[in-house]
Amino acid sequence: MKYKKLREYKYITVESYKIEVPLAFANYKNAYLEIKKGGASRKRNYLLIKKGYQWDGASGPAIDTESFMIASLVHDALYQLLREGAIPPREKEWADNAMKQLCIRAGMSKVRAWWIFRGVRRFGASSCKSDIIVVSLK
Repeated sequence: MKYKKLREYKYITVESYKIEVPLAFANYKNAYLEIKKGGASRKRNYLLIKKGYQWDGASGPAIDTESFMIASLVHDALYQLLREGAIPPREKEWADNAMKQLCIRAGMSKVRAWWIFRGVRRFGASSCKSDIIVVSLK
């Protein structure tokens, strides 16, 4: 038997959001996340975060601000995909960098984005580990 510990969420998407991701991300699909081949450049894939996806926003000392919402959505989705084994563990660094760049593109100061990035680089590893628990009878 397999089961999964549930997490608490603060937000839910009311429309889908799409972002390009590296080719190393294989095709994948669950109820709310999908990785497909053929982003705009044809040299990348894209991640589709579907309407109804729930995420918890900023973690730790970081706070939810308008300049952090897209980045936290994408980063939480990528960490979920890491936990589910849909993308390789080595892609955590890409996920963390993507979050920093999305923060800056949304108007966050580079200094704040750097501090948030350093936080997930240092303390985010436990959030990428599988949260699926396997139980078997002996």
